[in-house]
Amino acid sequence: MQMEKKILFFSLLLLFYAALNAQKSGNPVFTGWYADPEATVFGDKYWIYPTFSAPYNQQVFMDAFSSPDLVNWTKHSHIIDTVQVKWAKKAMWAPAIVEKDGKYYLFFAANDIQNNGNHGGIGIGIAERPQGPFRDYLGKPLIDQFHNGAQPIDQFVFKDIDKQYYMFYGGWKHCNVSKLNSDFTGFIPFDDGTIFKEITPEGYVEGSVMFIRNGKYYFMWSEGGWTGPDYRVAYAIADSPLGPFERIGIVLQQDGRIANGAGHNSVINVPGTDEWYMVYHRRPLTEKDGNSRMTCIDKMEFDPDGKILPVVMTNEGVDVRPLDKAGSFSGRMNTSQKYIQLFNGENLDGWYTFLKGKGKNSDPDKVFTVKNGNIVISGEEFGCITTDEEFENYKLTVEFKWGERTFAPRADRARDSGILLHSVGEDGASGGTWMHSIESQIIEGGTGDIIIVGDGTDNFSATTNVKPGVLEGAYFYDPEGEVKTFVRGRIDWHSRDPQWEDKKGFRGANDVERPVGQWNRIECYAIGSDLLIYVNGKLVNRVCNVKPQKGKIQIQSEGAEIFIRKVDLQRL
Repeated sequence: MQMEKKILFFSLLLLFYAALNAQKSGNPVFTGWYADPEATVFGDKYWIYPTFSAPYNQQVFMDAFSSPDLVNWTKHSHIIDTVQVKWAKKAMWAPAIVEKDGKYYLFFAANDIQNNGNHGGIGIGIAERPQGPFRDYLGKPLIDQFHNGAQPIDQFVFKDIDKQYYMFYGGWKHCNVSKLNSDFTGFIPFDDGTIFKEITPEGYVEGSVMFIRNGKYYFMWSEGGWTGPDYRVAYAIADSPLGPFERIGIVLQQDGRIANGAGHNSVINVPGTDEWYMVYHRRPLTEKDGNSRMTCIDKMEFDPDGKILPVVMTNEGVDVRPLDKAGSFSGRMNTSQKYIQLFNGENLDGWYTFLKGKGKNSDPDKVFTVKNGNIVISGEEFGCITTDEEFENYKLTVEFKWGERTFAPRADRARDSGILLHSVGEDGASGGTWMHSIESQIIEGGTGDIIIVGDGTDNFSATTNVKPGVLEGAYFYDPEGEVKTFVRGRIDWHSRDPQWEDKKGFRGANDVERPVGQWNRIECYAIGSDLLIYVNGKLVNRVCNVKPQKGKIQIQSEGAEIFIRKVDLQRL
């Protein structure tokens, strides 16, 4: 009966969160024909800057839209127009915007020049507020000529981690990149003396976009004809903003049930999180006019290897997603934040180290380091990294992969690590190494096991449905099994190989963990006294009546090299 009550409580809890997030943006996100959306975040608001989709001679102004939550949008009319930009006469297209030193710079194309004899190209507006009004910054185009065959349109401005600004631009199936100078009045030559470097990937037509994720540079572009049904978005990944960019595949294309002409996108990354959205335009199936384009938004997600999953067009759009009112997403422990990057990709701020026999923050042999955007745990000594803060009621996402090296006393045994949840008490209280805790195990063939790393009392315990395993004392999570409470020991994930052997490279018959060298994702939901473990998207273990329900988070070093590229927490 107690287990039935727990299941009922958990079901009601899920319904509560579902109701909380039931409000949707809908697609389109605002009324009117708008295309080529540039989406970004300024302070506590999302912003979209689109093209007014109309015949060229009517494209003489731009509107902007802002929202606190992706659902409720406010229109800001005529933020820039040809009255302010005297040289622009028509076809004001595809804005791109950045904030620098308290000023907002709006890049745009105008006049649709067809050759170097025409007047027009890429210009810049400047304003003190994201909603403008914008005035002409240069009094002339920044780029007014064809270079490497690229029509000067569809610019995207990208700030790299070294604070260098790059401009990607180009139509007519050619794409250039250039380095902007510090005040955006011109360009800095590359080392070879060139100003405009061509980086055109296979299939490129127009609409370039770039962003960084986990140290990789993602380059997106549109293919096909913008008035046709085959308009689509493709992408590449590189180690540098200069490429090379080898086409990986299509991530957005027409859907015969919903819309066609889907393309010219931008992306939103909710600051301090790994939440991503694609903002794009598409044409309703009922419309034949090429200018009948509307701005839409849908979720954009990645597989454990970092590839972009195909974006699914919807009519519902996305859930309400408020931003922090303070506009602060530093990735540190701000208790007002709902989404936190516990690992910032650069260092171990917010964590401390503990090694058996050496204690706190004494790591002379560098068991724990950060390299190339990853936490690298060598495994040479037993120990852990521990968060400074305690957490409760959260979703924790960790992405990891095994390295090649293993060390005594586990040199020939299964690669081993773990995530310790609800860690409380003294450092090293368990075996001189860990805090007492509830472990989400990471071990070859057994990732997803739950281990009670307690003191033998019910101060550290969990209850679940289990069935006995082949080996003595082994229990597997099974929703149809008997109810058992554990104060010590392990609850194996539901499909763990009954003949599991503690040897390096072990692969179970039904493993959901990927092999050595491939990225895996663990998601731990700690909701009240419930704990659910997902591995690569599959529910593998669940316990309830967990004690304690709050504590620090630790990641172990336990004889095997392991790389961690993401540690994100969402408060529930």
